Amino acid sequence: MSTVTVTGDNITSEIYGCNMPVLINFWSSYNQEKKTTAALEQMSSELQDIAKIVRVNVNDEPDIAYPYIFNRFKGEEWRTQKTVAELLARHFTTKPDGIPGNDDAGTMSAWAVFSMMGLYPDTPGEPYYSLTAPAFEEVEIDTPQGTLKIAREGEGYIKRIKLNDKPYAKFRVGHDELIDAGTLLFELEKR
Repeated sequence: MSTVTVTGDNITSEIYGCNMPVLINFWSSYNQEKKTTAALEQMSSELQDIAKIVRVNVNDEPDIAYPYIFNRFKGEEWRTQKTVAELLARHFTTKPDGIPGNDDAGTMSAWAVFSMMGLYPDTPGEPYYSLTAPAFEEVEIDTPQGTLKIAREGEGYIKRIKLNDKPYAKFRVGHDELIDAGTLLFELEKR
């Protein structure tokens, strides 16, 4: 259950066990209307506090979109990359217990594979992917429009993204835009 109360720029939320897509959509539309730095900074601060308190539980499906919420806030995208990399390293290993919790008919594995490819469909019903630094150097996916190639150069955090060899400044990409482009390149750098 999620409770979000908005009164001007005073924002309060109880986010434990919430529906992350609803929260993401709420904050995106709220901040598009308000366009205030204070609102963005407050939300980012609250999200960081939640991460410290509940430690994002990737053992359970409701929390798996959580790391990608930072991509909705300009300048905070690096937090998505950091959180996803930490979760993959900590919870998805080659040990016998290398998948956290119950794989829930492949849900947890799908989260890991999407995240390792550098993209994740963060909001059900929206044909968009949230982007993060990929773990794989190169992935090829056969689609009806041809082969989609996702590649990375370097290691670390995203410095630059190119879609079909053209600079791409966003951290979300539409499904059709991605498939039609044919290539998604992440140029990474250490921090």
